Amino acid sequence: MTIAATPDEWFGYLQQREALGIRLIHQSQNNPEISDRMSAGFVGGGGIWTLGVRYRGATEYWMARWELWNKDAPEQRIWRVTYGRVGRQVGTISASIESTAVRSDLISALLQIRAFSMMHNCRDFTEFFSRALNSLKDSSSEYGYHKDLWIKGTLTDSSRALLDAAQSAWVFGGMGSWNDMLFNGDDEREYERVSEQLFSAVTGAICAAANETDAG
Repeated sequence: MTIAATPDEWFGYLQQREALGIRLIHQSQNNPEISDRMSAGFVGGGGIWTLGVRYRGATEYWMARWELWNKDAPEQRIWRVTYGRVGRQVGTISASIESTAVRSDLISALLQIRAFSMMHNCRDFTEFFSRALNSLKDSSSEYGYHKDLWIKGTLTDSSRALLDAAQSAWVFGGMGSWNDMLFNGDDEREYERVSEQLFSAVTGAICAAANETDAG
């Protein structure tokens, strides 16, 4: 059963049902064979992203499903993404994490991974991490590729900075990404530590910034 053909229709559907707000949620997949960070470059990887739609006394959960559509589609738009309702629970969803806390975590993670990157002469990645830190210092910065992640006037300077920084800091993918690096001994252990720390900080920052408009 199709509830809505477009995002606007879906929002209208939620409004008719008197939804109070929507929260973006990220949870670990807890896959013993591959971490969320290492699976981030694959469809369905990178952890579990869910939309929690809040109602009075209940929460519904919606998730995306990616399907290969046309390998020859223009501009490489080869995927079709649909959202489906996957669950409902009685009670309200937990409160959002304060953006000030996730900002501090993100700055700490960026400083540590940038230091590691500089030590190992990873120039391009060092620049990405520096851009992310600059975004957090100057909320007017626009390093991120996506300029339409929020509607003008809906987010505070702090949340806009978090989303811009997250785009520069998201270095997790497949071949050629930060995930494709390999070191030895203590360097490898430090690489794993700072990488996992940044992945956690970035996903937390994305959720905190996106959820700022749903403070209920």
